[in-house]
Amino acid sequence: MQWKALFTGDVVCRQSPPDNWLSPEFVQFMQLHAVRSCNFEAPVQGKGMPIRKAGPHLSQHPGTPAILESAGFNIINLANNHIYDYGPQALSATIAAFANATCVGAGKNFEEAYALQTISVQGIQVGLLSFCEAEFGALTISSRNDAGYAWINHPVVSGLVMDARKKTDVLLIQVHAGVEQTDVPLPEWRARYRELIELGADAVIGSHPHVPQGWEIYKGRPIFYSLGNFWFDSDSNHALWNTGIVISLSFNDAAYTGFEVMGIKKEGLQIVPCREEWFSTHLATINNLLEEPLYTDTINKLAQTLWQQYYRIYYDYALKGIHTKVSFGQVLKTFIKRLFLKKHAELDSALLLHNIRIESHRWIVERVLEANNH
Repeated sequence: MQWKALFTGDVVCRQSPPDNWLSPEFVQFMQLHAVRSCNFEAPVQGKGMPIRKAGPHLSQHPGTPAILESAGFNIINLANNHIYDYGPQALSATIAAFANATCVGAGKNFEEAYALQTISVQGIQVGLLSFCEAEFGALTISSRNDAGYAWINHPVVSGLVMDARKKTDVLLIQVHAGVEQTDVPLPEWRARYRELIELGADAVIGSHPHVPQGWEIYKGRPIFYSLGNFWFDSDSNHALWNTGIVISLSFNDAAYTGFEVMGIKKEGLQIVPCREEWFSTHLATINNLLEEPLYTDTINKLAQTLWQQYYRIYYDYALKGIHTKVSFGQVLKTFIKRLFLKKHAELDSALLLHNIRIESHRWIVERVLEANNH
């Protein structure tokens, strides 16, 4: 028996999309799949209170779950860095809003968040696990009894994957991690995703960078490092913010047989296939970047660029309250305030934690410091 599984990228609908938000061609393609998943990037609006964190708080129109379900999505990935932006009440309301789809990767406690979810496809037991890197809302070692999402590097995860492999015929794992708006995954994520394949996953599907990254076959199984955005109505000046990929995995009973990559773009207020030559060329380019020696050289240059443009400034600001890219007038104002009001710089613990605990940020900084120390 042949069947297919579809995975799309990040979804944030702050305003309800129109009825025809999916083009007829995409709807027809989607209907060919028994498993249809998206990454629900933020909780529904109107519940809970914003948590203390670095970065923006996102929420979605309360009608979005029903819209996704009516479109045919039956698997909702909740393991991501914004799903806990408004705390446990908003997370619970979000899960409850999906009446006909299976949510995976988050919950009101540790057990729910890390639980294996299954869906039966004509007798084939398809297992689904979802994880995210250690952003705000992660259920780490110190937060086991709280609500939140499943952390990819928790010590229990490898055992959970091996156990899930024994309980299912097919095991599909989604991971929300990586450096945003970059073309290549970090080496540490490549190693971790390959480890998930070795532990029993039939495919690993990545999200979070908001732009597509490349893919590879490892030990006969596919790894997709980032699908990019699916529908994300926050603005960005990145050329690929509204252009991503959708993954179609093919199976014969429990045997993986191949995959198809469909380019998609948000054109106005509708998702349509993207078959433009420039995008096909770009996908070939980012796949080529995964090959050595180009890959290591690309990563090293990327790390140095990110350090100079972002991370050095973040640490400066978190520790001192000022950074090098503010105007002279702003620096002078801060100096006078501290001199005459005896007001000292306050440690921005949320921003510092953001850059130390989140693996992608820490690995970039470690790479730069290690290179600069030679």
